[in-house]
Amino acid sequence: RPALLALAALLASVLTTSAGAEDDAAAGGLSDTSEAVAAAAADEHTLAETALAAEEVRLTDEERKTLFTAEGLERVQRVALEYKDAAQLAEALPLYKLALVVALKLYGSSNAATATCLNNLAGMQYVMGQYETSVELYRESAKMYGRMGADEKDVGYISTLHNLAFSSQAAGDLRRAIPLYQDVIRLWKQAVGPKHIAFATSMLNLAVAHHELGEHKVALK
Repeated sequence: RPALLALAALLASVLTTSAGAEDDAAAGGLSDTSEAVAAAAADEHTLAETALAAEEVRLTDEERKTLFTAEGLERVQRVALEYKDAAQLAEALPLYKLALVVALKLYGSSNAATATCLNNLAGMQYVMGQYETSVELYRESAKMYGRMGADEKDVGYISTLHNLAFSSQAAGDLRRAIPLYQDVIRLWKQAVGPKHIAFATSMLNLAVAHHELGEHKVALK
């Protein structure tokens, strides 16, 4: 399953990046296990179990039994969001990673629920200042929507492209961000119309990107 292998390798990269960026308590020794996660990618269940062990998320026996269910995934996502909202990022990050591997186990790599988990993890990486990692995750999510056959009015797909542009901008890659914003603006106009806040937000971000690039006259248009 090439798509699953790609996602597993991406997850391994995220684990390694997090281990280098966080202290030992927050990273949980993830760099030692990232290679094992990638190697286990051919087997979805092994991937999920390995990543779970790597994250050292504390679960009761009952929680482990019900983890790989729709209800279990919903619980992991809810708890992750609670930690994020409380600014407890070190606690939230491994749960967002866990949600991704649970979604991979349940739904595979061409499913809207998995794309949502991938986007949530990308957003978490952005909050933590890991902009390049966020870019890679949003890019993979956009590919996932493509595999699902998302059309140009799919709000989830457009939002993912917007977030990809926003993360690229934060990472300093303005030459990539600007054409992405231009595509997103065109798509928002088709999907929700030019009076929607999503359209206005992308327009504003495009102007800021031009300004950051020194194209002040373009930014004012």
